[in-house]
Amino acid sequence: MVTPLTLRTALLTVIRLITIPHIMEAVILAVLTTEAPTLARIAVVAIVGVALIEL
Repeated sequence: MVTPLTLRTALLTVIRLITIPHIMEAVILAVLTTEAPTLARIAVVAIVGVALIEL
């Protein structure tokens, strides 16, 4: 029998597998694009920070 906790863990794992590559892609793009506005850089750093905390 599948418990709600197991289901939740599986769902979070799937979400992480989907989102982490996109976050890394965003970071790489932000670093490579030196003309990126400061606000965009701050947003990317914040997103990555939150993502790392969530892990």
